[in-house]
Amino acid sequence: MDQQDGESVKSLGDAAYGRAHYQEAAEQYRRALALYRETGDQLGEAGCIECLADVAYCQAYYEQAAVAYRRALPLYRGIGARLGEANCVKGLGDVARMQARFEEASAAYRRALPLYREIGARLGEANCVKSLGNVAFTQARFEEAASEYRRALAAYAETGDRLGEANCIKSMGDVARMQARYQEATVEYHRALSLYHEIGARLGEANCLKCLGNVALSQGRPEEAASEYRRALGLYRETGDRLGEANCAKSMGDVALSQARFEESATAYRLARVLYREIGDRLGEANCLFGIGQLASATGDAEAGRAASREAEAVYAEIGIRGYHRPL
Repeated sequence: MDQQDGESVKSLGDAAYGRAHYQEAAEQYRRALALYRETGDQLGEAGCIECLADVAYCQAYYEQAAVAYRRALPLYRGIGARLGEANCVKGLGDVARMQARFEEASAAYRRALPLYREIGARLGEANCVKSLGNVAFTQARFEEAASEYRRALAAYAETGDRLGEANCIKSMGDVARMQARYQEATVEYHRALSLYHEIGARLGEANCLKCLGNVALSQGRPEEAASEYRRALGLYRETGDRLGEANCAKSMGDVALSQARFEESATAYRLARVLYREIGDRLGEANCLFGIGQLASATGDAEAGRAASREAEAVYAEIGIRGYHRPL
């Protein structure tokens, strides 16, 4: 087996990853990894390990992703591959962000950013700026988030990265939604949805549908919200996105609560909380606790409602979010 064999197999993994067929992608990356090791190709080896980390991250296996990024990082450093090094540092930041370790995430993005700039990697730079916006958004610093999203959007447009553009437009819709500018949010979500559909980004489509459901729920249209959540849920399950599945389950619990379908709401919150715990999403778990507290209060159990709300607030405080509930 020669180097070209490893590259050919890895390209099959890349194609599967682009279609969000993560299990198939992982299988191809593992095959390519073995081939690269046979030929002593450290760059190929590091690249496959990084890709396996990306697959794990997309499936919300965050600890597994972190282990793989840490394995690839010294390989890249050892051969002076600055782009790979930057990608792994950013990947570790992404894991930290999803585990609500926001200061650690921001620090990682700020370490990766100059690495990308040194080698003129505009796409990597845009990704870091976008991720800093995501941290600001999660911490309810919405104006700062919007500023970072606008910077990233310009860089994505410059590099011709349509997925990055769509992600920024969707995120700007998120900011508008959190500021109760629902019409503007809806316009942005539909803009992003069209881009995602054009480029075949099924996960992006699912995220937009989920967000359109959030807008409908915020505006008192629970049936429309539930319809959007069901459409999104199907896409999340199709792509294997467990975080999206958890978010939809939690939101369907919110819909059921708003319609006084308390048993259905409780079931949905329990399912979402289990998923959040499995993937280590502390913020999602806190949001479930917040919903469970509201449910308990609505069913007349004020003491249980207060206890759940206190538990949620404790988690919010622990991860650096005080007095803030993020609709998912």
